[in-house]
Amino acid sequence: MKKIIFYFSVLIAVCLVSQHAYASNEQGISIRKNSTYATIVAKEKGDYYKLYDNDKLVYEGKKDEIKVKIKDEIQKYNLGVYKSNKLKKVIAIKIDNSSYLEPKQSKSYMKSKAFSSNNENELYPEQEIVDNSINQNGLDTHSSSDGVRLKWGKIQGDNGVYSIYRDNKLLKKTKSKTYFDSNVTPGKNYTYKVETNVPLSKKSQNKVNELLAKRKINKSKLSKSEKSKLYNISAEFSSIVEIPKLTEDSLKSPLGLLISKGEQGKSKALSTKASFPKNDAYSIIYNTFIPYKSVKDPNFIKGGYLKGDNRGFNINATSSRTHSVVNLQFQNPLSIWMPTKKIGRSYRCSDAACKKVIESAVASNKAIFIDVTDTSSKKLGFKFYHSAKIPFNTNFPGVSYPSIDSNWKLTMTNSTLVISGSHDKAPNHEIYLASMGGQKRQLYTFFVTSPNDFINLLEIMPRKSFKNTL
Repeated sequence: MKKIIFYFSVLIAVCLVSQHAYASNEQGISIRKNSTYATIVAKEKGDYYKLYDNDKLVYEGKKDEIKVKIKDEIQKYNLGVYKSNKLKKVIAIKIDNSSYLEPKQSKSYMKSKAFSSNNENELYPEQEIVDNSINQNGLDTHSSSDGVRLKWGKIQGDNGVYSIYRDNKLLKKTKSKTYFDSNVTPGKNYTYKVETNVPLSKKSQNKVNELLAKRKINKSKLSKSEKSKLYNISAEFSSIVEIPKLTEDSLKSPLGLLISKGEQGKSKALSTKASFPKNDAYSIIYNTFIPYKSVKDPNFIKGGYLKGDNRGFNINATSSRTHSVVNLQFQNPLSIWMPTKKIGRSYRCSDAACKKVIESAVASNKAIFIDVTDTSSKKLGFKFYHSAKIPFNTNFPGVSYPSIDSNWKLTMTNSTLVISGSHDKAPNHEIYLASMGGQKRQLYTFFVTSPNDFINLLEIMPRKSFKNTL
C-alpha cells in the first residue's frame, strides 16, 4: 500500500512539474496595461534582456519587467532573452492598444448613411455596438519557437464561443479568451483568426422574419448554418503573426510579411517590424465578386439568375462586381487618393449558365468614396465607404434590388497596418496591400459558403464585422 501511495505521489509531482514547464514555455511573456503604459513581463528567465522597437534597441538590462509608453493603436517589439551570454529565446510581441486610445468620429458618417440602402445601424442597434466593440478591441500576440499565444477581449453581446482558425483552417472552438498554438515553424508566418457571433435581439429577429416573408423566402429550406447567418452578427479578429528564428538577425530584423506565400526568398521582404520604406507608394485593392457561375436572382418578382464572376481569391483577377483602389504615399508627395472605383457589368439571365441574357446594366459608382483621416510622415489613414446597387428595377412598389454595402477604416504607420469595419455577408470580399516595388499581401477575405448565402445581401440583414492587424 505504501508503494502505491509513493508511486502515486511521484506521478502527481511529475505531472505538476510537466504542467509548470509547459506553461512556462507557452507563456514567454505577459502584458499588463493601463491608460499610459504597457508593461512587458518576461516569464522566460534570463540573465539579461534586449528589447527592440523596429530595428532600434530601446532596452538592455537585467530587469524582467519593461515598461513602454502607449502611443499607437498597434505596437510591436522583439524581446531577446539571454543566458550565459547566449541568446536563449526571441519573442515577437504585438500589443493592441485600441481600448486605451480615443476613437475618431468620421466626418463622412452621415454621407455614408445617406448612400447606403441597407442602413443596418439604424435598423439593428446591435450592429453599431459590435462595430464599436471591434474598434476598441483586438488580438494581443506573442510568438517564439515554442509557439504563438493569442489573447483577445470580449465582443459586447457575443455568445461566448470563439472559433480559432489558422490560415482559414479551424483549430478549436473555445469559451476561453486566450489560445496557444505550439505547432509552428520558426521563419514562417501564419494568419490567425478568432470568430464569434452576436445574436440579434427578438425585435431585430422579427424584422428579419418580416423581410423573409416579404421576399417570399422559405426558411425551412435553409440549412442550420444559413439560418444562423440571418440572426447573428459575425465578428472577427485576425492577425498575421511571424515566428522568429533564434538568431540575432531575427531579433533585429524580423521576417518580412508583405510578400505572398511562395515568394519568400525570391524578393526583398518588407518587414512588419522594420519600417516600411517611406519612399515607396502603396495600393489598397478592394474587390467584391460572386464566386459562382451564377446565383438565383434575389428578387422574387422577376426571378431568373444573376451572372457571377466564377473565380476564387486573386489580386490580379479581371472580373469583379466592384473593384476599388486607394493609393497611399508617405512622401514625394505625402498623399492619399482613390484613382479607381469600377463597377462590373451586371447580367440577368433566364438560365443558370447565363447563355440567355434578359438584360444587362452597370451600376453607379457615386456611393464609393473615401474620407482621409490622417496624413503625416508618420501615419496615413482613411475611411472607405462602398454602396453599389444591383442596377435593375423591379417595377414593383416597395421592392428594390439590394446593394453591396461595406465600410471600413485603414491606418498605416511606418511599421504597422490596421484595417477594421463591416460589410454585407455576400458576395465575396477581398482586400490586398501592394507596393509599387511589386510586393503584395492579402489583408482580408470573406467568402460565402453556399449560393443561398446571397439572401444576406438583402436589405436589413446583419453584417460581418472585422479587424485585421499586420
